[in-house]
Amino acid sequence: MEAIGSDSDAIIVVGGLDPSTYAGIIRDCITISNLGGESIAISTCLTFQNHHQVYEVQWLTEGQIVGQLDAFDLRRFRWAKIGALQSHELAKAIMTRLKQNQINVVWDPVFNATSGYVFFKQDEIALVPSLVQHVNILTPNINECQQIFGTTDPYQLRHLLAERWPSLTVI
Repeated sequence: MEAIGSDSDAIIVVGGLDPSTYAGIIRDCITISNLGGESIAISTCLTFQNHHQVYEVQWLTEGQIVGQLDAFDLRRFRWAKIGALQSHELAKAIMTRLKQNQINVVWDPVFNATSGYVFFKQDEIALVPSLVQHVNILTPNINECQQIFGTTDPYQLRHLLAERWPSLTVI
């Protein structure tokens, strides 16, 4: 396998730094490695949590996050996986930067932790459909699907996606 930053198939992983390693960029990088791939990690926040509860989140600024991305030659990457983001504005900035470099985006939106901690600004969830134009694959859980699309019915989703976002894959 080629070195990270050269013409490689490494994946950019963007999301929260979860010290319990059960979620976030550490877990994603471990999974990619276990599947034989390589990755780089871009942190959006530091979480104070254990396996059961999130106690606090410290968000990095847009400049700090974009600065991490700019440390790499982004033209060398083909895919990025995005997780925890704080806001629509931050999501748009990151996705736009990736798309400017022809990077395919997989977005696994993280609106709330399983324990209930709120990550994504709730009053901005209505803006999320405007981000879909920057996404190739979207992997919402059932609650996020309801919040984004207003339904979890597979037939309604199929019709809505075919009508509004025919090139989007939802898993």
